[in-house]
Amino acid sequence: MSTGNFKDCITEQLELTIDYSDIFGNEDLDGYINNIIKMIDTLPDNAMILKSVLAVKLVMQLKILNIVNKNFIENMKKTFSHCPYIKDPIIRSYIHSGEDNKFDDFMRQHRFSKVDFDTQQMIHFINRFNMNKGLIDKNNNFFIQLIDQALRSTDDMIKANAWYLYKEWIRSDDVSPIFIETEEKLRTFNTNKLTRNDNIFILFSSVDDGPVMVVSSQR
Repeated sequence: MSTGNFKDCITEQLELTIDYSDIFGNEDLDGYINNIIKMIDTLPDNAMILKSVLAVKLVMQLKILNIVNKNFIENMKKTFSHCPYIKDPIIRSYIHSGEDNKFDDFMRQHRFSKVDFDTQQMIHFINRFNMNKGLIDKNNNFFIQLIDQALRSTDDMIKANAWYLYKEWIRSDDVSPIFIETEEKLRTFNTNKLTRNDNIFILFSSVDDGPVMVVSSQR
């Protein structure tokens, strides 16, 4: 397995490569994979993000080979559940399987109320909406507050992910009743559908696309 220089490559660009010849025909496949997990876990605690990145890379490669089994997943949970939750959702269902329910409960409680998100919540909720965009129109007020606060974050990664999510949503095929199509993959307000319960926000972003206007519907 090649992991590069750990000291100089603490970045999401780090590549993790598994030699397929060590996989196929290996009678102790679980042992081989668990040894990789142990090697990743031997990194110092100040490299937690790197551990998470490597765990994602490992799952990606094993999923391609269709050899992600129950024992491997349980070992991953035990080893990496304390690592920081990073933007890549690939290992979410394996490592943080209980967080979806936690998210849904929180969102139901704050569906029509003001929410002040902390950094970890922003990362978590942006990931959740990214994986299920059908939740956005159902929880519009919550979503708009998230995007608004995330775009004001001092964390460039959070801002970039929030802007990407917003643009993905605004160009989605499932158009909310308060929007009408203006041209292919773009939408604007249907003013006939706006009511006094609709709040309009202007979001300013540092990205080249400029400011955008969005509606938070409390219906």
